[in-house]
Amino acid sequence: MELSDGKVRELRLAGYLHSVTGYPYNLTRKVDTFVTPDTMVWLGGTRNFNTLAVSVSEKQTDAEHVTKVAQDVADRLERSGATVDFVYVNQPGHHFAYTIAQAMF
Repeated sequence: MELSDGKVRELRLAGYLHSVTGYPYNLTRKVDTFVTPDTMVWLGGTRNFNTLAVSVSEKQTDAEHVTKVAQDVADRLERSGATVDFVYVNQPGHHFAYTIAQAMF
């Protein structure tokens, strides 16, 4: 892997998984990867998390409820001193590409 500063790091693929929250490569040309905090630092990053995925246990298809839960989580994180850049909620009850798929069908 070539880093933005030109350094080259060799990584070993330890396994693979299907991330249900990730977007397919053929649509985004991005690949989700998962590394340990130590590896992240070695690659020039930090130990801080930059993404938090949250799911709800009830009313999963109620957009208002899901959005309120997500915002409540963000508010609690901010009160604890974390920075929250944005809250994004996929259309509850639908695949992330639902609107695109409907247009194609």
